[in-house]
Amino acid sequence: TSDELAQVRISHNRGTFYEALRVRAEQDEKCRRFLDTLTRFRRESYDMPADRFIWRLFDETGLPGIAGAMKNGDMRRENLMNVYRYAKQCEKSGYKGLFSFMLNVRNLKNAGKDIPAATSSAGGDAVALMTVHKSKGLEFPVVFLPDLTKRFNLQDTYSDVLLHTQLGIGLKITDTKRRIRYSSAAHIAIAKVLTTEQFSEEMRVLYVAMTRAKEKLILIASYKKAEEKLLKMLPDAEAPVPQETLLTDANYAAWILKACLNREDFAPLRFGQTPETVRKGASAWLTRFVSAAEFIGKAQMPEPEKEQDVAMDDEVFDLIVRRLSASAASPVGVPSKITATELKGMPLDSESAEDAAVTAAPPQKPVFRRPDFITDASRLTAAEKGSALHLVMQYIRFSECGSLEQVRSQIDELELRGFLSPTQAASVEVRDVYDFFQTELGRRILQSGNAQREFKYSLLIPGKDLRREWGEEKILYQGVVDLFFEENGKLILVDFKTDRVTAASVSQRAQDYARQVDAYRYALEKITGKQVGEAYLYFFHTHSTVKM
Repeated sequence: TSDELAQVRISHNRGTFYEALRVRAEQDEKCRRFLDTLTRFRRESYDMPADRFIWRLFDETGLPGIAGAMKNGDMRRENLMNVYRYAKQCEKSGYKGLFSFMLNVRNLKNAGKDIPAATSSAGGDAVALMTVHKSKGLEFPVVFLPDLTKRFNLQDTYSDVLLHTQLGIGLKITDTKRRIRYSSAAHIAIAKVLTTEQFSEEMRVLYVAMTRAKEKLILIASYKKAEEKLLKMLPDAEAPVPQETLLTDANYAAWILKACLNREDFAPLRFGQTPETVRKGASAWLTRFVSAAEFIGKAQMPEPEKEQDVAMDDEVFDLIVRRLSASAASPVGVPSKITATELKGMPLDSESAEDAAVTAAPPQKPVFRRPDFITDASRLTAAEKGSALHLVMQYIRFSECGSLEQVRSQIDELELRGFLSPTQAASVEVRDVYDFFQTELGRRILQSGNAQREFKYSLLIPGKDLRREWGEEKILYQGVVDLFFEENGKLILVDFKTDRVTAASVSQRAQDYARQVDAYRYALEKITGKQVGEAYLYFFHTHSTVKM
């Protein structure tokens, strides 16, 4: 329940929710059982195909049944089955095991695609629109079959070259002297056979369509000059309809009407005419003829009501005026949103926040995505290499950076898991990462054991907290702190820099980032309620640590 989830988070209000769950499990039996079950599922997933493992989850947890009892249950349950079917398809395609399946799903999402979702099926509170082929095997309380007068697509039988599995090839003949083209005997024969086979397939489709309804089937056919066409069909109205008669028609409506016009309950469609034989019996059909004029008349929209002038209340009017006046008096040039990067008073660099929009920075040249065919790591831009190094520092396990081999192994693992592209992985200097953890700052991070990485924040604060001239105007302030950890009750802030600097210019470059670091310090203290005791910049290019 939501209360139980809240208790889990309260028991450990820092770190991931999973870490909080492990802490809660020490005193809560339900959480302990859940972790035991999760551990068992993990162990079983190692040796099981993904589809079998997903089916085992469904079977043990009863998830399809739970989803089916919710609103739009049929569609929810079908979506779960789609995941199972997709896992089965992945297994057949060579993506073996749960990890490969999840990697395939991630690649699918990165490409902007998704596992096909289920459409509404019978029993829900929605209308399902689908082709007849897609409805095969399903049933619905009420089925509409519209557009029954649409002609069959016989375009394949008009081609100059016709192919048939048994009859071979049929060609049209071109007479170059008389400049005419006509069908050969083989072409005519094959065209007739293809037409017959096409009609047989259309008849099967019609059978499928008409047998989907459980309670009511509604057939809709629309004709121009309907009376004339219906009376023309009347002589052919028999049961069963002769095959040669069916082959002269190219739509479902004609087939259905010829089989039904001599029934007693289809009298409204005969316009007073009586066929030679009339079939009588218990009526299962309600037949109606609706003229276009009658139909359009019923569909006319009611006249809209005339608008009436309503006098505004004086108090409401005064309130609007005051609020508009206050808005107009707001300071000019104050951004509605700003990032910590923009506060350092320089053009944006590669360190900018992932989710933060640029609002106050000066105009710059547009930056375009690198084309996918550039795979040489040496051709990456400095900003792209810096981003790759930041990703490594975000995801590697700090405790396993004791040697160059361990760092290289972790980078390879990040590439395998899809966190880094092969080009990004090749661009990261292993020694840069290793050397950081040999510094005093790196060793302090390892000893703390509580480092928080890529800490994203959004704060709505008075502008004067960032710049005095912005006054009380509210500003959305966003940023991402690379890393911070707690030591002796105070927070230690660390910001990684990938700028290409020299040993002589490090101090000057660090001063350029002073406002940005102050902004990070302000945000951390505001959010955590703890004091930031120290703040550092670490420049990977010179392996320099600068205290701010």
